[in-house]
Amino acid sequence: MTVVPPTGGDSRTPGAIRDAVATFAASTRGSRIPPSVQRFGQVLFVDTLGALVGGLRYPQVHRLGALLREAEIDGTASPFSRLMTLGTAATWLDADSGGSFHPQGHRLPPVPTAHPAPRGAVLPDQVRLDLQWMARDFETLLATAPTDRLGEPTDGTRWTNRQVLWHMAFGQHIARVLLPLMSGFSKLPASASRRYANTLSAASRPYDWVNYAGSVAGARVTGLRLARRWMRRDTDRLLGWGARATDAQLASGMSVPADWDPYFTPWMSRCDVLVWTKKHYDHHRAQLTLDTAESPLSGPRGGCQRT
Repeated sequence: MTVVPPTGGDSRTPGAIRDAVATFAASTRGSRIPPSVQRFGQVLFVDTLGALVGGLRYPQVHRLGALLREAEIDGTASPFSRLMTLGTAATWLDADSGGSFHPQGHRLPPVPTAHPAPRGAVLPDQVRLDLQWMARDFETLLATAPTDRLGEPTDGTRWTNRQVLWHMAFGQHIARVLLPLMSGFSKLPASASRRYANTLSAASRPYDWVNYAGSVAGARVTGLRLARRWMRRDTDRLLGWGARATDAQLASGMSVPADWDPYFTPWMSRCDVLVWTKKHYDHHRAQLTLDTAESPLSGPRGGCQRT
């Protein structure tokens, strides 16, 4: 499975290179491609589509498209060729926000000219440090937890250590899902989220059962391997959003069912949700009965500025 490089006087022309790649693609069978390469190819394909579409936002890409049209001779350039050129420019401009679809360890560094930092971004440093610490600490817990202790009961809950660990990671997942939900409700009248929160509060008893049973089933069906991936991915996305958020975005929020969690308040901003993740994590971490070396705590919990 190797692209045979073209030879001859015109071996480096775009047409010769295109033909060599086309020959390789036409002669390659899916059954011969290793599964790991297939998975990476799927991710890369989605990432490329994101760059192609996202890049159309940038004036630089539009100017490049105009130059291409002016340079064409009687329309000889195919639409596909023009699209690939624009896609290359969009990728160079990092149109998919820092390669967010790339697998862990293969991300492209963000290009400052493509995504200038919004003015007024004020995510408190301690909140950012707390999120980073939780991801590192969770890795330490999973790496050092004795396997024979994962099924033992925890302190003050009906969950086992395995189930509490799964629930700790799920809290991070909840925060990531809440942010876009809160964005939507923040654009509606305040009464809309109050009615929504009141409806959820009325279902507190079945929620308590679902909250318990969900972690029992999740730990059994998906295991801690998925929990580890969730913690990595969701923390990365929370940090990425927080780094780009403006004052207004951090301060926007909605009414929430305060009786669903001891650290919920009747109204929470999106910054409050990021602070909540540390409170939720610390609360359940203290319930573990594992003989593991404790990681140094990150210090006092961060808070959100109020205007």
